[in-house]
Amino acid sequence: MSQEVEGKKFMIDLDKPMYDKGERKALSAEDTQPYDALDVLADILVEEGVKEIWCLEGSGLFRFIGPIMKRGIKRISCTHEAECGFAAEAYGRIARRPGVVTIGPGTGVTNLTSPIHQARSAQAPMVFIVSDSPEMYDGRWAQQGGIITSEVVSPLLKRPVRRLTQPSTVAYHTKLAFRDSVSPVSGPMGIAVTEELSCYAQGDPVTTKAALYNGYVPGNFTHQSRTDMFRMLADPKLVEDAVKWLLAADRPAMICGESIWYHDAVDELNEFVHLLGIPCHTRRLSRGAISEYDPLNCYGRARGKVMRASDRSIIMGLGVRYLENYGRSPFWGAETRYIQVQSCPEMQCLQLPTEYEFNGSMKYILRQMIECVKDMGITKPLEKWENWRQFVVEAREESLKKPIQRVAKQVGKYPFHPDLCGKIVGEWLSRELNDDFLTILGGWSATSFYTDWIRLRTGGRLLDATDAIGLGHPIPMACGASIADDRKHPVIALMGDGDFYGGSGMAYELAVKWEIPVIGIHINNNSLCTNCDEIFQAFYGPTRDFYKDFMQIYPPKIKTNNMIAEFGVHTEYVERDSEMEPALNRCLAAVREGQPAYINVISDPVVNNEIMGLFTGSLYGNIPYNELIRNAKRYILEGGYFRKQFARVAHPSWTKAIEIYEQTGNIPEEV
Repeated sequence: MSQEVEGKKFMIDLDKPMYDKGERKALSAEDTQPYDALDVLADILVEEGVKEIWCLEGSGLFRFIGPIMKRGIKRISCTHEAECGFAAEAYGRIARRPGVVTIGPGTGVTNLTSPIHQARSAQAPMVFIVSDSPEMYDGRWAQQGGIITSEVVSPLLKRPVRRLTQPSTVAYHTKLAFRDSVSPVSGPMGIAVTEELSCYAQGDPVTTKAALYNGYVPGNFTHQSRTDMFRMLADPKLVEDAVKWLLAADRPAMICGESIWYHDAVDELNEFVHLLGIPCHTRRLSRGAISEYDPLNCYGRARGKVMRASDRSIIMGLGVRYLENYGRSPFWGAETRYIQVQSCPEMQCLQLPTEYEFNGSMKYILRQMIECVKDMGITKPLEKWENWRQFVVEAREESLKKPIQRVAKQVGKYPFHPDLCGKIVGEWLSRELNDDFLTILGGWSATSFYTDWIRLRTGGRLLDATDAIGLGHPIPMACGASIADDRKHPVIALMGDGDFYGGSGMAYELAVKWEIPVIGIHINNNSLCTNCDEIFQAFYGPTRDFYKDFMQIYPPKIKTNNMIAEFGVHTEYVERDSEMEPALNRCLAAVREGQPAYINVISDPVVNNEIMGLFTGSLYGNIPYNELIRNAKRYILEGGYFRKQFARVAHPSWTKAIEIYEQTGNIPEEV
């Protein structure tokens, strides 16, 4: 059709998209009824299967409380935004779908940044909804902060916070936030709800269902967003080539991480490992996916010996980052070559010599590999790897002997050594719970020993602070993980002094209110860094007061159990190894009756994390050897807390002292 307009000819084709002549569907009476944008937000939560949210609302989000509670969503009110975040990200790890947080703006957002950082590191699906001040006040220091949400938090996320200012944007961006949260690489996503949006009144022309359902109509995608929803396969020909390459190995191995759990691939991993008889080590959230009693699991300290000796290995769903030494030797074999299977290219480790790279679902790529092996006629473990499997078994047995020999000297000694505490707890968990528990790792010195003594029989049972290595997370995470687990298993939450004072102590209020079956074990060594500051820097203390100059808790042996008993927690106080098991038994009886428990374990104040030797030079190496106190010199020389390969980060006098010690066996007072 054509027409003249002011002497110019315009052509309008009514058959083209957007201009076609077909009549639009008439609006139903329901679509023209007044509706609130926050009701749309609540509808999306229901559609996503959200049963509970962790909340400390502020500003306009107080108006959100009614819509979510009318829909039966539980509000788990917390006392701090970090508590909300740690609980929600732990929930996301266990449930494989986003944990949801609602908080206020300004400092509410900055308080949430620690768990957001941890969630990003853990690939934990999480959606946080934050109230925001009106857009008209941006740059004018509005009440509680305004656009700070986007400026502070967005760098921690894989995509910027979605700042919603118009009601018609809610449905689309909320649904997209859930889907983005579970898309590889999974992680936290944020929605900022400004007051322009939250304070629109029902009945305004823009707040009818027809106007609000713009970009997404609830019900179009009814399946819930989950980390295992994407069924991405690999090129079948490349899978076949990779399997043939692996079968040509003399000493093959696998090492698997969190994506085995996130992609629901535990069964497929077991089938593949046992079909070939290939040794496999499981890490992080997948720890126990191959039972740690299984001879094919190169459990614990044996992993380094096995991985170094392997000639061809598969890395599957493991982020090879700081805690994996970035793929560098000596943990990783200098001559080993790899197949890497990751959720997406971003997770591939470029440090490692890689023959085959696959990106997709661990579950479905493993299924491809299994079918490929079966098509080759393989029905049982390869005999040519029998000697290699025996090597792995012997490496396991040798690694298990070392901690047993280590603690033999600690029994009955005072003060209580955290290594012996770990042994008592680990053996008790095996005997009383048949290793059927969840556990949250915290505490710098505590975790170092505890992880040597526990054994897991399946995946999705161990949660840590990841590479973020933060403070205060154990009890909030225990709450989130337990609710995701429907409170089926006791939760053992290990914590240090930094964790207790940094949030976990007060989080017991949440645990009591929601009857979380948690046993918190606080390794109380009266210090935020196991006295290393005092030992190495006593010479510089300006006040000469031990508690003022260094990271110490005052007073010593403080009865933190008395602090939290008022919440209604069952508490125990332990100073000697003989007291530990009876305390655990009483705690288990309490949690079985719905009462959270806590053990204040007064432990040796000078025992440090075993890997401290890697950091001593970089932390304190600027101090000349002659200015160190006697105990610091013993740490360096007798304790092996400094090694020559780190000489470049320490004062030259340290290396000279080591040379004298190696020659004479004596600790020099001066060099």
